[in-house]
Amino acid sequence: ERERLAAERQRNKEHRLLHDSALQTLELVAQNDQLDPELIRSQARRGANLLRRAINGEQDNVAGFARRIRDLAEESTESGLRVELALIDLGIEVRPDASEALLGALREALTNVTKHAGVNQVVVGLMGADGGVRVTIRDRGHGFDQAIESQGFGVKNSIVARMNEVGGTATISSALGQGTKVILWAPT
Repeated sequence: ERERLAAERQRNKEHRLLHDSALQTLELVAQNDQLDPELIRSQARRGANLLRRAINGEQDNVAGFARRIRDLAEESTESGLRVELALIDLGIEVRPDASEALLGALREALTNVTKHAGVNQVVVGLMGADGGVRVTIRDRGHGFDQAIESQGFGVKNSIVARMNEVGGTATISSALGQGTKVILWAPT
C-alpha cells in the first residue's frame, strides 16, 4: 500500500509538472491569437526551464519565500496579468516542500485568473497564520457557480492535492459576477 501511494504521489507530481508548464503555455497560445511573439517565447523559456530543472532533479533555490512570490508576480505581469502584492510577513520561513507546494498552487491560481476570470488584475497576500503561512489570491472577475461547475485537473491536482500532500489546505470560493478567492495554507 505504501509503494502504491508513493507511486501515485510521483505520478501526480509528474502530471502537475506537465499541466503547469507545457500545457499552460500551449493553451495560452491557442486561446489568444494576438499575443506578442516575445511574450510567447518568454513563456516557453520559463516552461522549458521548469521542465529541465525537474528532469535534472534540481530544487528551486529557497532565496526567501516572499522574494519568490514577487518573482512569480513579475512572471504573471509579463503575461498581461497585473499582480498587486500585499506581503505582510516578508521574512516568513517556509519549509522547502511547503514552499514548492504553495508556489506551484499560486502559479496555477494565477494562470486560472488569466484564462478564466476576464480581468487583468489580481491581489495576492502573504501572512503567517495558524502556525503556518497563508497565501490568498483574490480577483474581481466573472466568478463561477461552485454548485454547477466541476473542478478541473488544475484545481483538483495543481492546487488542492498539492497542498494536501504537504499537510496544507486550499479553499476556493466563488460566485457568479463576484470573482474568486483562493486561500492556500501550509504548515511552516
